[in-house]
Amino acid sequence: HDIPGASQEWARNWPVVLASAAGVALSTVHIYSLGVMIAPLEAEFGWSRAQISSGMMIGAVVALLLSPFVGLLVDRLGPRRVALCGGTVYCAMVAMLSLAGPSIWSWMALWTALAIGVKGLIPLIWTAAVSSLFVRARGLAIALTLCGAGLGATLTPIVTSYLNEAYGWRMAYVGLGAFWAVL
Repeated sequence: HDIPGASQEWARNWPVVLASAAGVALSTVHIYSLGVMIAPLEAEFGWSRAQISSGMMIGAVVALLLSPFVGLLVDRLGPRRVALCGGTVYCAMVAMLSLAGPSIWSWMALWTALAIGVKGLIPLIWTAAVSSLFVRARGLAIALTLCGAGLGATLTPIVTSYLNEAYGWRMAYVGLGAFWAVL
């Protein structure tokens, strides 16, 4: 059986690398938008930075508990199905952060739902998709996929800041969810 050369792999599969890098960037939106949202949330609700940032801890605990199951799901259903479902759920969950009420418990409940939703977008999914299509250029393809995290870290705070200043924090979360859902 003939293994295609690196240039043939790229000619056929570059859109998957591009989509996967975008997927990795998407999976970071809740992380890199939070810093911009702390001040408006403090102002509106009087929550402390520690309370607002507790969502990140919730995400870490959920990741610890659910990531192995996501790996099994990818093995069973394939990365494409998991990513399509995960992306839809995640975008809705980002938008739903706009529904936070005055109780910090509403914020924590929303972050719990978001932490579950983002499991359908973890880098494992994107690298599984890419590694299934590349042999000769697998390392470079995976590296470029993971560059999506840097893209998310660069662009998300800028976009979030713009949306927050123009429309307020609630609509900023809705806008982030809607933008990525369309993309």
